[in-house]
Amino acid sequence: MVHMFSLWDDNIREIEIVSDALTMVMPEPDDEVEQRLTLKRDGTVTLKRFVFGNGINQYTETENRSFSVSSQKMMDLFDYIGYYLQMDSGQLLVTDVGYWNLFITNSRGHRTPVSGPLFHNEEIICYNEEPVCDIIRDLLGIPDLLLFDGNMDRLDFIDIEYSHKIIDSEAYSKKERLQIDRDAKRIIYTVLDAQGRRYQQILEDDKQIFTLLNELGDECLVERQEPVTLAPDAKPALEISYRIDTRTKQGKTYMCEDSFDRYHIPEDWEDFVVLFKKYFEKQLRLGELFDETYYNREVRLLNDYCFVIVQFSDYGRDYAYVCEDDSVKAGDWALVPVGEFNTTEKVQVQRVEYHQPDRAPYPLHKIKKVIRKFNPATDVAPDLEATDIYRD
Repeated sequence: MVHMFSLWDDNIREIEIVSDALTMVMPEPDDEVEQRLTLKRDGTVTLKRFVFGNGINQYTETENRSFSVSSQKMMDLFDYIGYYLQMDSGQLLVTDVGYWNLFITNSRGHRTPVSGPLFHNEEIICYNEEPVCDIIRDLLGIPDLLLFDGNMDRLDFIDIEYSHKIIDSEAYSKKERLQIDRDAKRIIYTVLDAQGRRYQQILEDDKQIFTLLNELGDECLVERQEPVTLAPDAKPALEISYRIDTRTKQGKTYMCEDSFDRYHIPEDWEDFVVLFKKYFEKQLRLGELFDETYYNREVRLLNDYCFVIVQFSDYGRDYAYVCEDDSVKAGDWALVPVGEFNTTEKVQVQRVEYHQPDRAPYPLHKIKKVIRKFNPATDVAPDLEATDIYRD
């Protein structure tokens, strides 16, 4: 390795890393909140662990063990820590996170302190695309060390399957699959289109694959949104679903599958899409899996009103109408009441939205309702009486 800042060559005698994971959130008595790792030039490694305890006295020690490593391994440990300090900007100001204190003792017994925030962020310090903290954990054979990032695990594999079917058409079915594999250094993006043709894009040995997985973190796509209840009479014209499988370095696996819409995608799905596009939008041709039209699509919840948004001119403002016809979609023409005398006019629907009554795009008692979808065979010269949403 390149010794940019060699603590070993600088004749350092001892390095102690104190990682304190205590934040503003009150921990449980058995939660581990501090680790003290001491590395000595003679090859001795000492690790002490502490839990929160009763919160009155000092932390409770749960482990105090020592072991030896080879001179070469200790030299590597010193130099990787030196490399981390060399690359650490030390300019981050964050709150509600833990902290680390590092103490370097030289041959004369002088102790120099260095400190920083204990958290996992996108500016991960790596050596050959491998997080330096992970290298230190691997060298010591202790995967759950807090060290400088508090990130005791990492994301190694993501497999996302996507299915899009039109319910009234057996002929239309589209599938996509995205696989991101750290060990294989590869991304595979497969699309099976509506005509049954299979397209596959493979990206290998790209350093940004490691960068992406490092930035996503080991809990990516795990958090779900608050559960919602769909309207029992909702009849969606299409069925879009997904399945996600992830695996971490420590062997933790996670699987979820659900409808692919704004209420059922993982809580951090949009963050994932933004980050993936940041690194790979120019290298890969992306499909519906990354299209906001699909992952942010509306579905009707219990007690939702259906609103159609229309414009009366190409550059006019948006107007909302309540619509009781679930078949109306963006691009359709509809008949709506307009103005003080509720004159019937033909307008094109720009989009369809669903909202709870208290989140209507306009005060509900002032919103009129769509008369009906425009029928060119019978509505050439409409002269129907318009109605208000609350008019009998």
